[in-house]
Amino acid sequence: MSLFSLINKLLVSNLNKAKIIEVSSHYILREKINQNSLIFDLGANKGNFYRNMQQRFGGHYIAVEASLSLFQVLPKINNVDVYNYALGNTNDDVTFYLSSNNEANSMDKNIAGVWGTENHEIVSGITFDSLIEKLNIQKQIDLVKIDIEGAEIAMLDDLSAQTLTKIAQISVEFHDFLNHDVTSVKRMVSKLKKNHFFTLKISNQDWREVLFINTKLIKLNGNQFFRLAVIHPFLQLLKSFHIYLGRKIRS
Repeated sequence: MSLFSLINKLLVSNLNKAKIIEVSSHYILREKINQNSLIFDLGANKGNFYRNMQQRFGGHYIAVEASLSLFQVLPKINNVDVYNYALGNTNDDVTFYLSSNNEANSMDKNIAGVWGTENHEIVSGITFDSLIEKLNIQKQIDLVKIDIEGAEIAMLDDLSAQTLTKIAQISVEFHDFLNHDVTSVKRMVSKLKKNHFFTLKISNQDWREVLFINTKLIKLNGNQFFRLAVIHPFLQLLKSFHIYLGRKIRS
């Protein structure tokens, strides 16, 4: 086994021992998800995330997909409600660009255009605060998964402090690897930290996979905190150093 493979194996093992698992390329704290959980899947695409989560944990799911063509073919499953909205920072209609790669459909034309833009749709925009008000959500939200191709910054920026107090976990894919807007990502990290969220950066070179844990709603034990706050960053540093050395040797 190569050193790189060993480091990756140790990273995964350490996360799993802290009860962090991967579901359809998104990371969650599994011990707090059960059949009574309320989970939002924002950017449902073809429904893989909520389908896999439902099969594994049960729970009630609210799935939101902006693309009309994808929304119309989302799997119909018990305890899953689906809605056709574009999440962001407005309740007005928005232009939604359709990419040749349907996982890159986006309100950001540049992101959609990375794989080639085929068309566009006019979609009803909605903020997350407005969505939970519209659905009359009063209870705790156990998980919000966000994969909305660049609109995550606007959506998180718009989130009220009151709404954040209801959310236990946020698993988000930032798109700084496409739009290179690291400054805005760090601003969102700072906002969530001020609202008592622990930041777990999964991806190594960018922010494409991040889990935020609300420490007011979820109490990490000592072992979990040490693994996530100390061991995980150390292993990531080793991985980054290994990548750096490899590039220097090749150059």
